[in-house]
Amino acid sequence: MDRGGLSAPMRPIGTPSPAPAHLDGTPCPEGTRQVPSRYTPCCERFDDHTWACWADVRYEWSSRARAWRIPLASSAGGGGIVIDFCPHCGANLKARRQRGDPRPNRGA
Repeated sequence: MDRGGLSAPMRPIGTPSPAPAHLDGTPCPEGTRQVPSRYTPCCERFDDHTWACWADVRYEWSSRARAWRIPLASSAGGGGIVIDFCPHCGANLKARRQRGDPRPNRGA
């Protein structure tokens, strides 16, 4: 089979691909995301950043804190910065998380 000059062996269909990693060996989350179950983005740019890597600006939902955050790579100490407003359109993310969530907002 001609593979267009590619030399890496092909994986059988259905075999999970290895998780992409950075040069230092840490896993790269690009292409994955952590969002609430009934997630509706406030704007396209915010949604795009839910798929990004930590090396870029990534937004993740922390179900434990029930808040949106900008995660920090573990090589930078880990953790994250809680955000209450969309940096792109200014939407109130705190109000958005209260909508459709019967539990009281306990803060971040």
